[in-house]
Amino acid sequence: MGIVIDNSGSMREKRATVNEAVLDLIRASNPADEIFVVNFGTDFYLDQDFTSDTNLLRRALQRVSASGTTALYDAVVASDQHLTRAARLSKKVLLVITDGQDNASQETLREAVARLQQDKRGVASLVHQFCWQSKIGSKAKTGAPAGADQHKKWAVVRAKRRRTREH
Repeated sequence: MGIVIDNSGSMREKRATVNEAVLDLIRASNPADEIFVVNFGTDFYLDQDFTSDTNLLRRALQRVSASGTTALYDAVVASDQHLTRAARLSKKVLLVITDGQDNASQETLREAVARLQQDKRGVASLVHQFCWQSKIGSKAKTGAPAGADQHKKWAVVRAKRRRTREH
């Protein structure tokens, strides 16, 4: 599993809570699971490569310098490539934690989704869904009926999950 965490300035106050939640997830995971940690802001860093050592993962999570912008797409694409190339286990998961939209990537959303779709694991649809959901949130703030959009959003999520399972 790859854990990709937003380390931009807006996460400063949230990071301790995020770290505790991620450590709970790690402790609840299968002891044989290999996990890596990427922290990102303007740039992304592989702070801990694949390991099942909880102490090493905790240290990687504590490398917080919450500042800068959010290069979400670049971090997700690079982490997905690392996961695809390096993971020895058959089940691969990429967990992305962020509080905002991308505002610093060299990749565009379209380019990032296209790169992620190449591996056909469903990561692209999750990233696309996240971005679409963020736009709905913005629309709701401007007065569009949020309830109707919320219902549509969950219908799209369910449809994408079904398509991912079928492939």
